[in-house]
Amino acid sequence: MSRESGLKPMDSEQLRECGHKMVDFIADYYKSIEDFPVLSQVQPGYLHKLLPDSAPTRPDSLEHIFNDIQAKILPGVTHWQSPNYFAYYPSNSSIAGFMGEMLSAGLNIVGFSWVTSPAATELETIVLDWLGKLLKLPQEFLSAGQGGGVIQGTASEAVLVVLLAARDKFLEKFGKNALGKLVVYASDQTHSSLQKACQIGGIHPENCRLLRTDSSTNYALSPNALSEAISSDVANGFIPFFLCATVGTTSSTAVDPLSDLGKIAKSHGMWFHVDAAYAGSACICPEYRHYIDGVEEADSFNMNAHKWLLTNFDCSSLWIKDRNALIQALSTNPEYLKNKASQANLVVDYKDWQIPLGRRFRSLKLWMVLRLYGLENLQCYIRNHINLAKHFEDLVGQDPRFEIATPRIFSLVCFRLLPSSKDEALANKLNHELLNDVNSTGKTFISHTVLSGKYLLRFAVGAPLTEERHVNGAWNVLQEKASALLGTLLVPLLSDLGKIAKRHGMWFHVDAAYAGSACICPEYRHYIDGVEEADSFNMNAHKWLLTNFDCSSLWIKDRNALIQALSTNPEYLKNKASQANLVVDYKDWQIPLGRRFRSLKLWMVLRLYGLENLQCYIRNHVNLAKHFEDLVGQDPRFEIATPRIFSLVCFRLLPSSKDEALANKLNHELLNDVNSTGKTFISHTVLSGKYLLRFAVGAPLTEERHVNGAWNVLQEKASALLGTL
Repeated sequence: MSRESGLKPMDSEQLRECGHKMVDFIADYYKSIEDFPVLSQVQPGYLHKLLPDSAPTRPDSLEHIFNDIQAKILPGVTHWQSPNYFAYYPSNSSIAGFMGEMLSAGLNIVGFSWVTSPAATELETIVLDWLGKLLKLPQEFLSAGQGGGVIQGTASEAVLVVLLAARDKFLEKFGKNALGKLVVYASDQTHSSLQKACQIGGIHPENCRLLRTDSSTNYALSPNALSEAISSDVANGFIPFFLCATVGTTSSTAVDPLSDLGKIAKSHGMWFHVDAAYAGSACICPEYRHYIDGVEEADSFNMNAHKWLLTNFDCSSLWIKDRNALIQALSTNPEYLKNKASQANLVVDYKDWQIPLGRRFRSLKLWMVLRLYGLENLQCYIRNHINLAKHFEDLVGQDPRFEIATPRIFSLVCFRLLPSSKDEALANKLNHELLNDVNSTGKTFISHTVLSGKYLLRFAVGAPLTEERHVNGAWNVLQEKASALLGTLLVPLLSDLGKIAKRHGMWFHVDAAYAGSACICPEYRHYIDGVEEADSFNMNAHKWLLTNFDCSSLWIKDRNALIQALSTNPEYLKNKASQANLVVDYKDWQIPLGRRFRSLKLWMVLRLYGLENLQCYIRNHVNLAKHFEDLVGQDPRFEIATPRIFSLVCFRLLPSSKDEALANKLNHELLNDVNSTGKTFISHTVLSGKYLLRFAVGAPLTEERHVNGAWNVLQEKASALLGTL
């Protein structure tokens, strides 16, 4: 390497200097991580347009590379460590994990056997015993006996190696020709890595039994269904050999009943594997440990410390009762790897417990996490995320437009938005659109699943930086986008109505007297999409655009149609400009002859406030209405009668019985009682025979305290009325 290249292959002082810069860069990234869109917003192939076609001939500077990372790489990163990341399952990073990763990279050993770095092997054995004891795993899984733990890259690798061990054990017993008869069992909620393991292991695809689950078991595998499937297979000459149970399925955190399943597996001599990749971390907390009761029946157990235990990716912990089964399936012993310690069976060579030969010093980061945080802090960390998920679950439960789809067990909430009709196809489409709308904001990132044909949204709390404010922020985005989506269902599409009108040669008028003002905000403009099909359009600036009464704005495509209908031209009004058609005479566009100079006030409003302030004014009222809607939603005595779109909330008080006549009478009395106080004034309407109360936010002086005050009056009078019943 030439002297002028600058950066040497290795130099302690250069490493110190560059390492400090890199740590500073990463620390700054975490400091500003909330400024990035959580889900990358780039388009496929974006980076090819930004980077050269070939590697540089001459060395570049670290500063230039940092600039490129900032400008070109980070825009293409989905920020898994963002506190607003709620998709899939978490992939934790921590200071301790990061330092362990740094040390592993610094030492850069390739620890495939004990002799290549004794500390790497022995620390892994010790740390896996530590973690196994925190989980209260049976003694058979610890290194003192015939079993032990090993760090795999991912749960996909873990299930593959134990499936191969089980396969070879059964082929040794039944003969190699029995491969086509070997059958694997799991639920249809099991991670797809099991199917991949079967493909790699030569298990026939039709022999992979993914047994159907449903809501009756909360999507856990039914022991009865398993027994029936095994009995049927045995009767048809198949060989049941492998059962995979899950604690915390990917879709919904379903927990399979380990004890019952394990006994069934044992009665048929099957290998029983437990995948607790996500939820295993929670089982270091005594109150969640019971979810892996029955693990003593298992032959192997796996959990990912890199998911939810503050250990940087990758670190998947696998324990096995009989390590020899793994070694016999995976061991190779070429001459160039032979050494005295291995030959004498004095040591563990982890190369024989995995697919690849080489392995990183991954135990360092898990060791540092366990030492620098300790059990109590790790338990608090898990509990905090579960409490945040419960908080989100409560928020969803308070909004009648949503439903919780499956019981929450750990820190995942599965939920969905409901349309007003019971149309499942529409519900699925609606939630798919909601997912896209939410994620496209860049403010938060959630993912989805499908259970029993229902498209559900998944909200998984687990990022190290997540606080309650981030959960609340994500919920606000979900509510806002849900309101917009439901609004499109409730408001007939102008374009569709316009096409019908055009087909029949009809005049198409759009009345947006109240809501038209909101359409100056980009997020509400879609409500008048299709206005291009209209012949005329009206909105009242005096309703909600800070313009004193009266100022109703009307636009028309063909002014001559209006003029021909309304024009009168007596002699005493004739003048040169009008006769020459050089000017507009608005007397011919209206009913009266005389007209006031009304444009002055609209002109002054637009100039003195400007678009941005007017948009803020509208949004503030919409937010206040949303606040009132939330208050109503939190009181089980009331119901929201129609989805709120702008700043009007329609609601009613419910009697204990389902007597609609009584409900109508009750709300009529509540209206009178509330308005008679003089403290607030609301109005009513009737929809589908139901007497509803209307709460319309829009007065220029209204603040949150006024909304709260009105709600207090409503609650007080509602309590008094219900008391009389």
